[in-house]
Parts: sequence; C-alpha cells; structure tokens
Amino acid sequence: MTATTAAPAPVPVPSLGRRVLALMGPMVVASVMGQAIAQTDLWVISTLGEQAVAAAAVPQRLLLLDSITAMAMGPVVGLSVAGAVSAHARRRAVQGGLVGATAAGLLIAAAGLAVLPYLLD
Repeated sequence: MTATTAAPAPVPVPSLGRRVLALMGPMVVASVMGQAIAQTDLWVISTLGEQAVAAAAVPQRLLLLDSITAMAMGPVVGLSVAGAVSAHARRRAVQGGLVGATAAGLLIAAAGLAVLPYLLD
C-alpha cells in the first residue's frame, strides 16, 4: 500500500484593497482618537476661562511641530531599515533614527521654551 500525500491547499491571499483597508483602519482610529483627545482638552480648559484657553493654545501649536517632525522621520527611518542588508545595519539604522528623533525633540523643546515667553507677552 502506498500512501499519497496531497499538496497543501494554497493559502488565499487577500486582495490589495482588503490589505489597504486593514492597514488604514488603525490609522484612522488613531487619528480620530487624537482629535477627540484634543477637543476634550479644549473643552475642559474652556471651563477655566479665556486666558486659560489662550495659554493652552500656544503650546499645542508648538507641539504640532513635534508631530510633523515625527511623521516625517517615520518613513525615512523605515526606508533606511528596509534598505539595510544585514541585521547589524538594520540595528544601526534604528539606533540612528532613535538618536535623530531624540535630538529633534530636544531641539524643538528648546526652541519652544525659548520662544514661548515672547509669544505669551
């Protein structure tokens, strides 16, 4: 008696549209949650008066620079990691991205602390 083994059934590959939607869902949820948190902060601060709202608006605008920088650095670091040939090169790319993000965050924080007193006067 000979046993025959059937070839394993091919795994169905989802369409490109389904894969894009699967990746897009968490990003949309994160964006909506970020906006909801910002609106909740504004609502809570608005109960404190006009000056509190004005005082909170300036740092939020400065934090926008930090968010833009983070969004710009993400794809750059991702491409650097993807283009790395060895595990050591990938590790170096990730470390370089972390050092760059830390340096950019500290630079933006220092600029915000330097400019904030002039904006509030």
